[in-house]
Amino acid sequence: MRVQCYSTWADPATQEQLWAVVNSKGWLCAGPVVGVNYFYIPENLVTWCLLIDPTLKHYPRDDWIV
Repeated sequence: MRVQCYSTWADPATQEQLWAVVNSKGWLCAGPVVGVNYFYIPENLVTWCLLIDPTLKHYPRDDWIV
């Protein structure tokens, strides 16, 4: 399974929704780094997360295969 890295500058309520989706499947976000939150999102949840926050930015170089 591919786990993709995304960042967001969204408001805290939107980030909380993203965290809830990712956490519901047993994953966690990487936490804030200089005001930005990085989320590692399993490939099967990416579409759902993009519906919550369409401004998510993908960082393919930080993706993982697990």
